[in-house]
Amino acid sequence: MPVSHGIGFGSFTEIKQEHLTHLCGRLFATARKIIRKPKNQEWADGILTVFDITAGSGEHPETGAEGSPLILRSLLRQANVPYRLYCIEREAENCRRLQDAIGGDRNVEIHHGDHCQILPALLKS
Repeated sequence: MPVSHGIGFGSFTEIKQEHLTHLCGRLFATARKIIRKPKNQEWADGILTVFDITAGSGEHPETGAEGSPLILRSLLRQANVPYRLYCIEREAENCRRLQDAIGGDRNVEIHHGDHCQILPALLKS
């Protein structure tokens, strides 16, 4: 698998992104229905929380197509539900590029480092 700026990609990347879009689109629509049901207000905090633990720079290194963080953010916005998207990326340059691409969205947190260390800390908070 070719790697560019610490991002692995290959001939199946485009298909993977299509599957991500389809599956998460359905998942987020279902989550919206669950969150909005009055009987679920007792246990659901009303915020859809998503983790992208290998976020990359937000775009495909060769084609410039949107990567998983931007796809997820777009789908979360379309779901029309309060959300929090946590992006974890180990390469500093990719974090910088992702921050530029996200454009200061207050619902998105970008963390630089190893997801094996960062994710457990986020789950505890």
